[in-house]
Amino acid sequence: MKKSPLWHINLLKYSVSLIILVLLLFFSLEQAVAETANGKIAFTSTRDGNHEIYSMNADGSNQTRLTNNAAADDNPAWSPDGTKIAFTSIRDGNYEIYIMNANGSSQTNLTNNVSRDDYPAWSPDGIKIAFTSHRAGGINDEIYVMNTNGSSQINLSNNAASDYDPSWKSMIISEEDTPLTLPTTGSSNYLLEVMTIIFVVISSSLLLRRLNVK
Repeated sequence: MKKSPLWHINLLKYSVSLIILVLLLFFSLEQAVAETANGKIAFTSTRDGNHEIYSMNADGSNQTRLTNNAAADDNPAWSPDGTKIAFTSIRDGNYEIYIMNANGSSQTNLTNNVSRDDYPAWSPDGIKIAFTSHRAGGINDEIYVMNTNGSSQINLSNNAASDYDPSWKSMIISEEDTPLTLPTTGSSNYLLEVMTIIFVVISSSLLLRRLNVK
C-alpha cells in the first residue's frame, strides 16, 4: 500500500523536533560547565533589595556580593579562564554589557549604547563576547559580537526576525564545506534558525558567509 505524502511530512517534523531537542540539551550542558569551570558559580540574587551579582564555591560556601548599586545587575557569564565576569546592568539608564574582575573590581561598561544590550556570552578562546542588542529598533533583536574591551561591535545576524541569547561552541568546520540546504516549508524553518544560532556559536568570520543560506 502506498503511503500518503502526509506521512513524509510528519516524519520530517518529528525528526526536526528531535534534532532541536538534542541540540538545545547539548548546548545547555556545555554552558553549565563553562559557568563553573574555575570552581565557582556566579548568580543573580535579590537578597539585598535589588538584582545583584554574587559568586560562590561549587558547594555553596563563600557567597560573595560582587556588584553594589541601586540598579539591577543580571546575567553573569564567566570568562573561560575564570578571571572575568561579563554581565548586564541598567546603572547607566538602560541595559548595557559590563565586565568586571572575578572579585567584583574594575566594573566597566563595554557597549555604551542608547538601546538595550543583554545576554553576554564569551567565545571559547576568551577574546570575543557575543550579545543581544535592540539597537536595530522596533521589535528586532540582533546578535552582535565585540572584543572584550568593547571595541569592534558587529551585527552578525542582521535580519528582520528577532535573534537573541547567543551561545558559543567550539567546532571544527572545513573551509571547503558546502552550504547547508534545508527545506523552506513547515517546521524546517525553525531548524534553520537553530542552525543560525549554532553558527553564531562557531565563528563570526564563518557565520558571515553562511547566514543567508536558504
